[in-house]
Amino acid sequence: MDTWMKLNSSVIGKDRLIRLFQYGSKLLWYILEQRKYSPSIISKLKNLEYHFGTFRKLLRFGKFLEAIKGAWITLHCADVIYKVLLTLSKLAQAVFLFADHILWIGRVGLVKVKKSRWSTLSTRCWLYAILLNLARDIYEIHLASTYVRRTSNRSVSWPHQGHFLPYINDPSAQRIMEPLLNTTNYAKLLARSRPDVAIDLLKNLCDVFIPLTSQGYTKLSAGVIGGLGVISSLAGLLTVVDSRFKL
Repeated sequence: MDTWMKLNSSVIGKDRLIRLFQYGSKLLWYILEQRKYSPSIISKLKNLEYHFGTFRKLLRFGKFLEAIKGAWITLHCADVIYKVLLTLSKLAQAVFLFADHILWIGRVGLVKVKKSRWSTLSTRCWLYAILLNLARDIYEIHLASTYVRRTSNRSVSWPHQGHFLPYINDPSAQRIMEPLLNTTNYAKLLARSRPDVAIDLLKNLCDVFIPLTSQGYTKLSAGVIGGLGVISSLAGLLTVVDSRFKL
């Protein structure tokens, strides 16, 4: 109950909760469609997904001004890489949100708008913002990896007496497996030291395929997009519930 109250008391919490329902509806109607369920039920779920999306646009109305203010703040970052990545990301997000506001106005019928043009602009700017956020995550991982190397008292590599290598008798197979195991162990250390970066990376990796598919760069099914949206929504909700996971 406390978690629900925390999510329901903030606009961002509501947005991410409704986002979970939106992509959950997409995933559900796709599964039912593949299993040849009643078209009326599938149609209702598609309408539900559409209305969840429209409600989210309303919740975000006016948010582009906050993104512009955020860009002004990040413009004064001391770190040049942070300054460039965060400022461009905020500006792309501002254009995405502004175009999204225009789409909402068109959806509710206040004025006639060219939905295809504004939708394309919105999706492209959302994609740019995600890609810039991914670049920021990579930079954060670089900084975290430097910290882990300097502060960890144990080696990040897996010794030959580890969990898996003893069961491989072929030396060439050991040489193939060892880098993979080293990377896995190293990723665990990074996740423990910076869980906020790990969650943000997961969220952005899931999100990036949504606009890529919308723009035709990838061809993923509605079910896959729904599943990726559910995962990224859960990651986003986690950052609201627990500040340790907020980047």
